Amino acid sequence: MLEILEAAPSTDLTTIAQLVAEIGTLTPVQQDWISLAIRSASSLIEQEANQVFAQQRYREVIGGSGSTQLMLDRTPILGTPTILSTDNEPIVDFLVEDRDAGLLYRRQGWVREVSYLPGIYKEPLAGEEHPRFSIDYDAGYYLPSFTDQITADQKPLPPNIEQACILSIKAWWHKKNRDSSVSWKQVGDLALGYRGEAAPKGGEGMLALPAEARGLIKPRIF
Repeated sequence: MLEILEAAPSTDLTTIAQLVAEIGTLTPVQQDWISLAIRSASSLIEQEANQVFAQQRYREVIGGSGSTQLMLDRTPILGTPTILSTDNEPIVDFLVEDRDAGLLYRRQGWVREVSYLPGIYKEPLAGEEHPRFSIDYDAGYYLPSFTDQITADQKPLPPNIEQACILSIKAWWHKKNRDSSVSWKQVGDLALGYRGEAAPKGGEGMLALPAEARGLIKPRIF
């Protein structure tokens, strides 16, 4: 189970100011369009990367791995997590082995408990792993859209991720300006709307990250 204890002030991977620098001066209506496009591009990039980028504070209740390593869901890990066992005993004999991979190391191992099928061979029941540890931790990046000052213990968003966002929005912007039949539909389904008879069949109007942007994104593998 993963719970957000402190949500990020924004999940936008770039800013309107950065797009103005790339595209030029925008009218208020155009700024509204760009704002929605930033939100949509940011969401699509997170899906492509299989990662939440904005720094937030989490509580993750997780079963043991049965090995010396335990992987957390959100990365990069910032600072030192606070860990309690299921009987509320603090766990302090661990190290953050790899912040970017979300790995914790404990020499004595992370005890794994499962329920077993009745019988001689004790085969574990699928999906019956018992939670063993409650872990509070900060993870993620300081985004360009954050308004407070970055601190020494925060990590800035990798520039390739912001660049992927900018490239995507510029591609959508130029497509919108080239084709007068294209208009913004809604953020919920991340679609480009088409007027009247121009509406395509088979989902051709759905927004997608351009290949150049996707090439900048490395999906996280669990």
